[in-house]
Amino acid sequence: MCLILSIRTISTNKEEIERLEKEIGKLSRQVMLQQLFIEEKTRSEGDSGLKQTRILNDGSKPYHFPTTRSKRGVAAIHDHGHMKRTIGVGEFVAVLNGVEFRTRHNDPELRMPSTTSSNFLETEEIPFPEVPPEVTQKETVAEQVQEMREWFKAFKDQNHKERDYRKYFKPVLCYLEGMWVYDNNTDILEPFLSDRHKLDASTFEDLEDKIMFTSYGGRKDGMENFGWLPKTIVYTENGKSPSYAQWIYRIVCHPLKHDLPLSRLKMVDDLSSRMMFLRSEEEEIQTRRARFKLNQRDKEEWKERFDQSPGFIDSLMSEIPGLDNYGGNLTDEALNLPAYCPGKEQKILNTAYYHRFYEEIRPDYLRLSLRKRAFSDSNLFMSMTSQPQVAGKSLNYCTKEDSLQKKACKSYHQRWSYAVPFEIIYLNPLTNWNPYNITYKGHYKNDPEAKFVTENGNRTGGNDIHTAYNGTNSWYFFQIPQSFYSGIENKKGHGGIGVLDENGKVRYTRAAGIRVFIPEIRGIGIIRQRYPIMPLYSEGNTAYKEMASLKDIVLENNNYLKMFHNLPKDEKSDKLRKNQIKLSVDRGITLIMSRATTSDPGPHNHYVDLSAEHVNTLKSKKRLTIRSSEDSGHDHRVTIEYRPHLKNPFVMTRCDHKKTCWDGHKKLLLENVEEENDELREDKNDDDRPENYKE
Repeated sequence: MCLILSIRTISTNKEEIERLEKEIGKLSRQVMLQQLFIEEKTRSEGDSGLKQTRILNDGSKPYHFPTTRSKRGVAAIHDHGHMKRTIGVGEFVAVLNGVEFRTRHNDPELRMPSTTSSNFLETEEIPFPEVPPEVTQKETVAEQVQEMREWFKAFKDQNHKERDYRKYFKPVLCYLEGMWVYDNNTDILEPFLSDRHKLDASTFEDLEDKIMFTSYGGRKDGMENFGWLPKTIVYTENGKSPSYAQWIYRIVCHPLKHDLPLSRLKMVDDLSSRMMFLRSEEEEIQTRRARFKLNQRDKEEWKERFDQSPGFIDSLMSEIPGLDNYGGNLTDEALNLPAYCPGKEQKILNTAYYHRFYEEIRPDYLRLSLRKRAFSDSNLFMSMTSQPQVAGKSLNYCTKEDSLQKKACKSYHQRWSYAVPFEIIYLNPLTNWNPYNITYKGHYKNDPEAKFVTENGNRTGGNDIHTAYNGTNSWYFFQIPQSFYSGIENKKGHGGIGVLDENGKVRYTRAAGIRVFIPEIRGIGIIRQRYPIMPLYSEGNTAYKEMASLKDIVLENNNYLKMFHNLPKDEKSDKLRKNQIKLSVDRGITLIMSRATTSDPGPHNHYVDLSAEHVNTLKSKKRLTIRSSEDSGHDHRVTIEYRPHLKNPFVMTRCDHKKTCWDGHKKLLLENVEEENDELREDKNDDDRPENYKE
């Protein structure tokens, strides 16, 4: 009897355990859906980018409290010019693909993904530019100083005719990158190097406890080494046991393949930032608070315009690898729709590099259509990875029709990382320029000789042989002659730091690290080295877009008079408004492609929007390739010529890289809908139904 009861008890307990496991699985899935809800809500309310910096001040107006600036710098950027490789970046809140997180004080090193290894998060030092031989060949320091100034003048003036500065002033693109990694509940993972800061926690759970406590009481870590990095349930194993993923991020840089002229960068007029200190645009651009944007096209001339194709930033970000590093080569074939390179006929896209746009071939039309990652995020770049540490997502994919017909489903498993551009830094020859032959003794922590630079604090950069630094290291990196800036050589003061050269002589130097602004060079002025280009989360918000529109209308009202509902009865303003309307009609036009004639996908039209710039380009006897609107599930890349002797002078000469469109559009491009209707009336006896249509 006892044995029977015992067996029944064991059986009951086993059933109860299985039931509880299933309930845990259901609850875990509900938590996953709640996380998805939060991320989807965050995605719909803004774009990936910078959201907030720490506030340390008070004021009487809302704009006295900075959103994306610290008191002095956008994204809290600052200088550590005395350090060889440190990029000064403070704390901030950011969003990447709907994931909101708060960083520690960053101060990343100037590093790039590894060029020789595919190991997870492995990086290497970015090489600094060489010194022009025209400088090193000079016999005296004074002559080298004078020649080096000429190179900086050439860079500032962007004049490469006499001195081709492009060989020695190299742009690097730094980016903010985030990813989900499997949480193994062991030691905390530091995703990037910094000589000044690291997460002050033994595990991510320890970090979470510290964030909860300090957020509850409004405190901050004195060293700013706490950060809020969310955790999520990424899947449930066998529908029962939850598996967790931890969010991590890093700031890394990539040396661009080509020169980036300064004319491609322009300050964004973030009005609230200017209002905080009542600065003009000319004053704001001379501060760390200035934020910049890249020209939509790699051109000298700027045009603010709506566009339907990848921009200049896409070509730059496409040079940057994801977590598989520079050797990565992956393809995205999800949903039975392989991703192709945009604008290149049926070339598979290497999704191991960062991108926003791709093209896919719809199976019903067998033609390329342009797509963009994310639902409505204008800033987000994505890259696939094969790193097993990255938490992936799986899908057993069947269409509804496949399921009804009981066809085999196709399984996909993908891992992704996310990024936005952060800043452009122009490296220059100063880091490698050492005219005093001062001995560099390596990394201040890792190299034994480095400690002799300060001799345990006894040397402080003073003016005599007893207190001057004994050489340099990665933390105390002073080797530029102070005369390069001030014009005064071997005299104390003027910002000079005493350093012993290899012969034990005191040399007066300045810091050679990375700065936002290089100190004023005598006869040349101040030169900006760092150009922050990070996008803002708020830029994707509807209210922000309305305010940006209103700001342009108010601050540049003479350019937008036609947008006003009512104007003061002023003859000059009224005339200017009517002229603007006339110009916009005359210069910017919408063309309509003739109706398609093939039975599949059936009759349809496409529109081609031409800006005033496009029209001027065509009228200057140049061809223009542009993308049409998407209709009937596809679009076209059309090449247009302007032939003024024709009644309808805009003519399509190529369609999707071929002489004719696959779906039967004629070469004629009409300038208005009425002309299209006239054409249809001429064919009124034609049956618009597809050939395979059956009653």
